Amino acid sequence: APEEPTPGPASASEASWTSGASGQANDQYAGTAQPAIADPVHDLLSDLMRVLEQRIGGATAPHAASPGADGPAGTPTASPALLQALERSLRRADDGVAMPPPRQLAAQLQAEAKYAGAGASPPSQLATVDALGRIFEALLQAGQVPRPLQPLVQRMQIPLTRSALMDPGALTRPAHPARQLMELLGDTLVGWCRSADPEGRVISDLEAFLQGFAHQDTALEQSRLISEWRQGIEAQQRRAELAEHRTVESAAGRERLWHARRQVHQAISSRLAQAPVPAWVRHLLGQPWANCMVLLWLRQGEDSTAFREASAFADSLLWCARAGSTDVEKLRLRALLPVLESQLRQGLATVAYHEAEIDQLIGELRDFMRWRLEEVPAPEFLERESPSSGMGPGPDIAVEQPLPDDIDQGLLSRIRSVAPGTWFEFGPEQSDAFERAKLSWVSPYSGRWLFVNRNGMRVADRRPEDLAKDMELGMARMIEGVNLLQAALNKILGQLRGETSQSTGRTA
Repeated sequence: APEEPTPGPASASEASWTSGASGQANDQYAGTAQPAIADPVHDLLSDLMRVLEQRIGGATAPHAASPGADGPAGTPTASPALLQALERSLRRADDGVAMPPPRQLAAQLQAEAKYAGAGASPPSQLATVDALGRIFEALLQAGQVPRPLQPLVQRMQIPLTRSALMDPGALTRPAHPARQLMELLGDTLVGWCRSADPEGRVISDLEAFLQGFAHQDTALEQSRLISEWRQGIEAQQRRAELAEHRTVESAAGRERLWHARRQVHQAISSRLAQAPVPAWVRHLLGQPWANCMVLLWLRQGEDSTAFREASAFADSLLWCARAGSTDVEKLRLRALLPVLESQLRQGLATVAYHEAEIDQLIGELRDFMRWRLEEVPAPEFLERESPSSGMGPGPDIAVEQPLPDDIDQGLLSRIRSVAPGTWFEFGPEQSDAFERAKLSWVSPYSGRWLFVNRNGMRVADRRPEDLAKDMELGMARMIEGVNLLQAALNKILGQLRGETSQSTGRTA
């Protein structure tokens, strides 16, 4: 059974993938053959090529001689038979013929080259074709590429295979247009969904770009197209960032208002629960005065002097509703009346109450105090239930739904560790009716998550617990925020190592 090779002297394919090729591409990217910083893609590609070439036979046999297979300095150049097979495949794709699956296309290219009669192709180049087939298969299966865009992405297998044959270091050098194409595809595709692109402009622009890239043979022209595409992406991202900033500000404002109302509602409700009071007192504190307290909380904070004084008004009014049985209490009631009148008038004016409404409540406050002083019988308005204004802390307070039962705590813990910027997909699995959205902001008040689409517009706000439940039911999933090419290479190498282990086990 074949065994996975251990690190040793570089094979011809590994050397070519790391050093690049001669000619125009090599001149343009001189000095970039070895990555300046650690590049996982570079190492993964080298490992992949070593394994694939060994499977084909290149690790145990020298390259077969073929016209044009090697340059004068021994550097691999593109096999004419493989290039011709690629051109035929590109013409079929241009004519609208559906492309076969990536691995099948790679096998088809290898078979066409084998029977073309133009000489044997070097194992390193056959391994290159195989590697690109595996890479594109992994890309389409990973889930980052939306299903409606997969046919477009698959068409890039042909020009990228050609680039890798012409310049074996194309995907290992970050400056090469082939590598940049893979990087930019991830930025373009990860957030795409039909609701964020209702007119299909992204699809049409991407299709035009990929069509142009596929028919450019020189790295210089490909670089020009990449630069233009990047400019378009950056312009769209700037617009999305501005829209997202406005979306977050709006959500933060709503959450802060919700939190302020909730805090005031809880404070007043706890006071009202201590003893029965007339309906008029409940209405005054629960609606007009609550609005005043909410506004003070938002403008000056709950620790401000103004908010504490507003809370003291509520305490004083509740004391008045129960006091008056002794002469000392009556003296305090008389002293409090002008103070309460002044506070009530000033507070209601801050929340834009009409002067007539303020005068009516001030008059009712006076009658209420005279009743507590036993100067008049109980006024009729004391037990009259007032309709809700819709602005108080009662009906408009968002009621939290109960948390889902039987949540996977491991999944919930993983979700809570997710950082803003992570993409999610919502909707049934294997369905085109999906929505992709990015975690943009976590509320410090309610803990809810705000999601925006690729245009920066609000999609939803969710609790982590609800999201975990949806993920368990297959109605949501996280899109792993990793490099597309790197993720594909990790997956391929994992599969190859698994196949090697199984083969070794059967042999043993």
